[in-house]
Amino acid sequence: GVFGLRPPQSVFPRADFEAQRAVELEQGLAEAHLSLGHIKAQFHRNWREAERLYRYSLSLRSDQARGRLLLANCLMMQGRTEEALAEGRWSRLIEPADVTYAANLGMLLMFSRRLDLAYEQLNGLFVTAPNSPLLRHHLARLHVLRGEPREAIGLLEGNDARVPGSFSNLGRAYALAGRASEARTGIERPRTLGAEAFGVGVDAALT
Repeated sequence: GVFGLRPPQSVFPRADFEAQRAVELEQGLAEAHLSLGHIKAQFHRNWREAERLYRYSLSLRSDQARGRLLLANCLMMQGRTEEALAEGRWSRLIEPADVTYAANLGMLLMFSRRLDLAYEQLNGLFVTAPNSPLLRHHLARLHVLRGEPREAIGLLEGNDARVPGSFSNLGRAYALAGRASEARTGIERPRTLGAEAFGVGVDAALT
């Protein structure tokens, strides 16, 4: 549902039910509260309740790298930049060898408008992990923000892997490069997916 592999309405209600059931079976299960928080953030868009659940999960087990990552992203969604970056750095310290956490920190730096630091983080990672779709899309989005559409297009053409917020990246790069017909095709993609009940509102707005 988050990565755009299936329509959110087809998976999140079931996930919500299962996570609630897990909490009923074992109140102290940190991962269950974390999953509930993720559902609140991604499906219900209830940032405050998501934050409360993330923090409760982390109070049960503080060494969850994924918990720190999700809390960081939730804080960034609320505009609490410095708190978000602190949690993002903490998640990376817990999992220093996992590209996911390092790439997420690069995304947080990008969203905080620290574009040079974000580029240093993401481009350095891409040299060592060029096959990561998540990293590729983060870096392409950053190139768009830096006014470098050719670099973004080079990263994304021929790469159809779906990651969160990925549906508009190539279309935006085409538009910035002045390639109007290809940009229009990029606009149609989120519209088509939206008609199939995928959550693409942000992508459609950006294109």
